Amino acid sequence: MPTASDIVSAAKTQINALEATSDAIDTQIDAIKNSGLDGPLSVQQLSQIDSLRVTQKQVVLGIEKLGLATLAALDNSEEIAQLTSSLSTVTQGLQGQVSKIASMDKIAQSISSSASDIAQLVTQIKALSEG
Repeated sequence: MPTASDIVSAAKTQINALEATSDAIDTQIDAIKNSGLDGPLSVQQLSQIDSLRVTQKQVVLGIEKLGLATLAALDNSEEIAQLTSSLSTVTQGLQGQVSKIASMDKIAQSISSSASDIAQLVTQIKALSEG
């Protein structure tokens, strides 16, 4: 199972490559625009710019999809599996403590009831001894 560090490292490498492609497209667009400084751009040049922008949008979309895929992969990383296991162990421990507390509550209620009965008995004994 890959670690989070492995997943992030691979994603950064791919994102850097996609960003380099996007930068190269920007450079091509700038070169076409700069070639038209002496006058208006030709229809062919405008068409090239439009085509490059479409390609660049696909590159940006690829970066976004890679980000989402990276998050999904991180959900399945070794660290998340360990964290999930640890949380499960803690939850089981807490459930055991809840059971113990519920049992102690029942015992405390029983003791309280017995104490109340004893108090009533003491009151009755006092009444009999005074009467």
